[in-house]
Amino acid sequence: MKKTNLLAILLIISTLLSSCSSDDSQENSICGEIIDQPAKGVFRGFNFTVTGGDFRSQFDEYFCRIHVFEVTGGSCTFPEFEPIQGSIIFSLSNLSPQTITLSDVLGEGESLNFNTIETIDNESVTIVELATCGKIEITEASETMITGRVVATGQKGSTINGNFTLDLCQN
Repeated sequence: MKKTNLLAILLIISTLLSSCSSDDSQENSICGEIIDQPAKGVFRGFNFTVTGGDFRSQFDEYFCRIHVFEVTGGSCTFPEFEPIQGSIIFSLSNLSPQTITLSDVLGEGESLNFNTIETIDNESVTIVELATCGKIEITEASETMITGRVVATGQKGSTINGNFTLDLCQN
């Protein structure tokens, strides 16, 4: 009798735990749906609207960077920004239309970084805030331009939501 009751309790608990597990649609709903607008959000406390971006082939992948602030100098490889140097970074394995699920947990999705470079004690320091959830949709791509949509929320509250276009970085 005790074994039967214990088995019944374990069965009920395992059913409850499995029904509470999250799926991809629940994870993406935490970040929200992509809004059809120029991508905008909050980057380390600053409100922004995307000012452009670039991509380049690097180590058999495409390194993609969405500019949070307007580029004020430098090159596309090493741009300079005001008031801080901020970019949203992700990679693509190819230029095909695709949807990528984002996560900060290894093996549960791809990564997107809210990346900033700050000068601390006369040295440049890169600060990375990983996206905890979201998705990227690549809707069109060529050898010179990528068009897509993104929604993501970072570990420290940074966000992005909307459409973007990235140009090939040639210098």
